[in-house]
Amino acid sequence: MSEVIYVIKNLCKSYQLDSYTLDILKNVNLSVKKGDSICIRGPSGSGKSTLLNLMGSLDEPSSGERIFYGQDISSWTDQQKAFFRRDKLGFVFQFHYLLKELTVLENIQLPAYIANKPKKKSLERASFLAETLGLKERLTHYPSQLSGGELQRTSVARALMNQPELILADEPVGSLDKKNGLIIRDLFFELQETFKISLIAVSHNSFFADAFSSVLMLEDGNLKAD
Repeated sequence: MSEVIYVIKNLCKSYQLDSYTLDILKNVNLSVKKGDSICIRGPSGSGKSTLLNLMGSLDEPSSGERIFYGQDISSWTDQQKAFFRRDKLGFVFQFHYLLKELTVLENIQLPAYIANKPKKKSLERASFLAETLGLKERLTHYPSQLSGGELQRTSVARALMNQPELILADEPVGSLDKKNGLIIRDLFFELQETFKISLIAVSHNSFFADAFSSVLMLEDGNLKAD
């Protein structure tokens, strides 16, 4: 039986507006096992990105628990949360957010540089990831010189740089055409198998979601089986 690595319990997120409370998430529950691939679907504005941000400790819930390997994230200091994001998670977004002044290789290496990891080993891993993701001929190129698919592959390589246990992907094929979207989708699952990582993604694309072992629907603040 696969080990449970992350548990979400009764997670709520609300915003207080001038005259009323806007409830985005209502008692969301989710259990993530090692090696899981979970896709969360839902209409625009349903709170999919909010849920990922909460899981990634980029935002704080109004109530509820986020338990990673038995530890409640909400009890951590800001520094502990930063280390959690740096060492345990990999983020992939709809828009790649690469640094335009860095080359492909340098962008991939960036998380290791922030973590102050040995330069030689970081260079070796970045080069390995670039080759694995079909970027071997683009190492010295800058983001402005890459196609949309290459930009997203670079961001995926960057997310894997520090050997995370969990990838959080927010509309990772949302800015790509279907051909490149399928390439990225298949790449995710090849990487999941190779690196033994868990994957949680939100997407409105059915062709992307259909490949996941579990598809959930987030609607009206509630998470349920699709």
